[in-house]
Amino acid sequence: CTALEQLGAEAIRCPAIAFEPMSDARPLRNRLDHIADYDWIVFTSSNGVRFFADAWSDRALPAELRIAVVGSSTAEAAAAALRRPDLIPDRFDAEHLLDALGEVRGRRILLPQAEAARPTLADGLAGRGAEVDAVPIYRTVAGDPSATVLEDVRRGVDALTFTSPTTAVYFAELLGADALRVAASAAIVCIGPVTAAAVRELGWSVDAVAEPHTVDGLVEAVVHQIADAHASR
Repeated sequence: CTALEQLGAEAIRCPAIAFEPMSDARPLRNRLDHIADYDWIVFTSSNGVRFFADAWSDRALPAELRIAVVGSSTAEAAAAALRRPDLIPDRFDAEHLLDALGEVRGRRILLPQAEAARPTLADGLAGRGAEVDAVPIYRTVAGDPSATVLEDVRRGVDALTFTSPTTAVYFAELLGADALRVAASAAIVCIGPVTAAAVRELGWSVDAVAEPHTVDGLVEAVVHQIADAHASR
């Protein structure tokens, strides 16, 4: 939102989702007690880094443990809370991280993730012979935007941005019967193809997918969409 505001846009912050730690922390604590047994720890989101770091409590990770991440924001979070990642794929999605990890047969890999995380990465690693511990460490819940924010959105917007599949799903639930009308009148821009697929499953059209799949890429895609809309008037 800040980047768009700096470009002169009126950005409405509508928190469709929120995050909270898992109620049962025992599975994560068990893995933390044996952290030295792992060859890699893989993070696919900055939230995963944040909740892991909170549980790890500022201790130093074993020097032999390598860190792989998806995305620049995840890399920044890891560098700030843990240490600089050893591996960041050129393309910011789980599929390309799987390829970037290369030969993993016999390697032990810890995958702290969201409760509703897609199994693509864990299944792919296991299929290549890795020993994978995929541990849910946080869950996504509905956000709680104010009535004023929801009313602003219901009045109509030029663009809608979605940064995850769950953001789109919970946004639709928040707006209820008004969701289709609002979505149909706006340019819809998604941060990546997985999010775009979730939006299309709602029956909405996707106007642009960010390239690269980052917040900066999302902002650039929004700017292009709005510029194109004004040019066609």
